[in-house]
Amino acid sequence: MIITTGYSIDGYKITSYLNVISAEVVLGTGIFSSIGSQLSDLTGTRSGMYERKLENAKYAAISELKSQTVNLGGNAIIGIDIDYTTFTADILGVVANGTAVYIEPDNSIDNNVTYVPVLSYNTELPFNICNVLLCIDDTFQNRSAALEIKSFDEHGRIKAIVADITFETVFKDIVELKDQAFAVNKREKELLYSTDFIKIENDQLRIDLIYRAFINVKKIIYFIDDEIIDATEIGKTERSDISIRELESLRNNFGHDVVRNICADEDTWVCYCGFKNSRRVSECSRCHRKDSSIKKSTRLKDFALKGQIIDMVISKETATEIYEYVSELNMPELEDVVYELKTLARKESLFNESQKEDAVETVVRML
Repeated sequence: MIITTGYSIDGYKITSYLNVISAEVVLGTGIFSSIGSQLSDLTGTRSGMYERKLENAKYAAISELKSQTVNLGGNAIIGIDIDYTTFTADILGVVANGTAVYIEPDNSIDNNVTYVPVLSYNTELPFNICNVLLCIDDTFQNRSAALEIKSFDEHGRIKAIVADITFETVFKDIVELKDQAFAVNKREKELLYSTDFIKIENDQLRIDLIYRAFINVKKIIYFIDDEIIDATEIGKTERSDISIRELESLRNNFGHDVVRNICADEDTWVCYCGFKNSRRVSECSRCHRKDSSIKKSTRLKDFALKGQIIDMVISKETATEIYEYVSELNMPELEDVVYELKTLARKESLFNESQKEDAVETVVRML
């Protein structure tokens, strides 16, 4: 979800202002934390005890704003403001405010562009390719294409990608484009964006007859580094058999990256993005959508224990360490938390970049 202190979001238009939202989090520091803070004041050092408490409260307040936004039917928060206050010597408070809104991409592309829906996906990749954008110039001689991509977090933003594209026409004819290389020549700030257009070397491609597309990703370069990733060794490309009419309806309601309808069985549920989740969790580990029909695990009722766990989590250096710590607690109430942390630990290993912030937010939100 996009959150910003500003009142506009580049590349998007706000279609609905839903409501002003706020979240208040009050935390007790405890007598020993207070004594530690006073000693820090005397010696001129920073108080790590208070810092951890404030960081904890900030994560909880922002998480609550996101939850309220989802419940209102929004997908972004503008005008975020966070204030800190002290009620007594041992009580800290964090107040977060913002405006819940619904945003849509501002696709200011000329009328010659045709959007072809992509019905393939690889759930081991941190993005879905939503559409192939096809364009033909006024002379009807030159054809070009671009990809519309939805990354599920900042680490999944694409710098360059090589893929095979299979088009299907309304007559069920198949047209294949092999090893097409696309680039994104600016660092995208948002998670829904398009690559640059490339020329298509296929004069027989009838854009007006294209019905749908399937894409097999072969190579990736993410913006976080210049390493070339061999995508053929990561996961498996799957195809959705959903009808185009149903797909359009679902995307209008749930986002551009939808590739299938949601479904569930006894042990798992499959999200709109295609990812299979445990029934123990109500939020998709890949795209972070929530399924309100999934029953959440019982949360911890021991507030003192909850505070101890959160303090220990914040003290860890990486998401992997947080995952290992929570797993070793071996508590049934934390099974859904462990499941979420395992995904973050795997992402941390894949991108070789700390996911601690997301892991801490996950623990605070789910406890």
